[in-house]
Amino acid sequence: MKKGREVFNAGSMWMVGRDSKMSFWYGNWTKGGPLRHLIQGPLNYEESKWEVKDLMTDTGWNLDQISFVLPSEVSLMIHATPFPLVGRGRDSLAWRSNSRGVFDLRSAYSLTNGAAQDSSFSAMWIWKANTLPRIKTFMWQCAHNSIGMKGCLSRRGLGVDDKCPICHEGVESVLHALRDCSWVRSIWRHLGVLPSNHVFWRADLQEWLVYNRNSKCNVTAGNLPWKMVFPFALWNVWKSRNGSVFRGKHPNPDLAKEVVNQVMEFLYCVVNPRDLTCRTIKGVRWEKPQVGWVKLNTDGASKGNPGLAGCGGVVRNEDGRWIAGFARRIGMTSSFVAELWGLREGLILCSSLSIHSLVIELDAKAVVDVFLNPNYQNNAVSPILEDCRNLLLRFQQVQIRHCFRQANRCADFLARMSFDQVSDFISFICPPEDIRNLLEEDVAGLYVNRVCSVSVSAV
Repeated sequence: MKKGREVFNAGSMWMVGRDSKMSFWYGNWTKGGPLRHLIQGPLNYEESKWEVKDLMTDTGWNLDQISFVLPSEVSLMIHATPFPLVGRGRDSLAWRSNSRGVFDLRSAYSLTNGAAQDSSFSAMWIWKANTLPRIKTFMWQCAHNSIGMKGCLSRRGLGVDDKCPICHEGVESVLHALRDCSWVRSIWRHLGVLPSNHVFWRADLQEWLVYNRNSKCNVTAGNLPWKMVFPFALWNVWKSRNGSVFRGKHPNPDLAKEVVNQVMEFLYCVVNPRDLTCRTIKGVRWEKPQVGWVKLNTDGASKGNPGLAGCGGVVRNEDGRWIAGFARRIGMTSSFVAELWGLREGLILCSSLSIHSLVIELDAKAVVDVFLNPNYQNNAVSPILEDCRNLLLRFQQVQIRHCFRQANRCADFLARMSFDQVSDFISFICPPEDIRNLLEEDVAGLYVNRVCSVSVSAV
C-alpha cells in the first residue's frame, strides 16, 4: 500500500479551481510537481504562505508578485497551467502521465519500475510496420523476449534442456531460433543476406530488429523492399520451426520462395489498393458569415509538441470587416491545448462584445469534434473545457465548424505573433499593420491553393 501511495502521488496532480486554497509552493498542481522542488533558496514568510488563488487574476497568472525570478522553464510551465476564467470551478484530480488526465495502468507500471524499467520497451515502431497485424504482435513479443524459448524457460528455473531442438548446437534463444540456427541461416542466405553482412549476423536482438526495419535494400526476386520482407520471413521461420518441433514436419526447403510470394501478395492486394490516391489542387478561401452573424476564427500554435505555445483569434462581421482580435502567449504546452486556449479567449472576447449569432471556425478538427461530442471528458484541460461550454451557452445562436488552414490565415498569424510579444495577452481594437493584407485578401474572396489527396475511385 505504501508503494501504491508513492506511485499515485507521482502520477497524479490537481487541476485547480479559482478559489483553490492549495499551497502555491508545496501543492501538487503543476506538471512538474510541487514548485518548491523546482527552485532553490529560502522563501520569505509571506510568500511561503501563499495559496494558489493568491496569484490568479481575471486574465491569467500574476507571477510579478514573486520577489525573485523563477527559472524560465518553471515560469512557462505555470503560465500554461489552466484554471477557470469564467466559472469558479473546484480542485479536481487528474493523472499527470495521460494526455486526457485519466488513470492508465501502463504509465502507473512505468512509474512503479522507475529507471529500472527495461529499455526494450521502446519498440513502438513495430506497430507502424507495414505488415500483417499478427506479425506485428509476434515482432513485439520477440522484441521483449516474451517468446517461450527453451533458453528463457531454463533461466526461469523450469529445469528444461535449453539446447536448440533442431540444430542441437546452441542455447535456444529468440535470436538463435530466428537467425543463428544453422537451418535458419540458409533461409536468410536464400533471401539475399550475404555472409559478409556483419551487422545482420552479429547484432543483438534489439539492434537486429531495428537494423532490418530501417534497411533501404530490396530483395532481388520481385524487387521487394527488405523492411517488408523481413517481418514475413520472421513469421514463416517461426511457424516452420514450430511445425518441425511439435508436429514432426520436415522443414520447408522452399520457405524463402514462399516468403517472397506472401510479400508480393500483401504488396499488391493490401498495400497498393490503400495507396491508390492522387493529389489534386483545391481552391480554399475564407467565407463571410451570413447576414446578421459574426464569425470568430481562432488558432493555436506551438514550437514543438509540447513546446512554447501561443494562440490568437479574429472577430469579423458579415462584410468581413475587423471587429476585434487577440493574441496570447501561453507557455509550454501542446498544440491541442493551445487550440483550446485560443477558443476560450475568443469566446470571452465575443461574449464581451454582446454578439448574439456567432460562427466559430478552427483548423483543428480534433477540437471541433470535442464540442460536437457532449460526452467528451478530459481531466487534463477540464478548466478550459468547462469555461468554453459555459461561454457557448451565452449566445442565442452558435455554430462551430472545421476549416482548412488556408482559410484560417489571420488567426494563424496572430497565434504565431504571440511568440514574440512582451505581454502575455494583447487585445486588438484595430488590426495590426502586418495582418492587413491577409484581411483584405479574405474580404476580396481570394482563393489559396491547397494540395489534397483524393481516392482514385472518387476522381
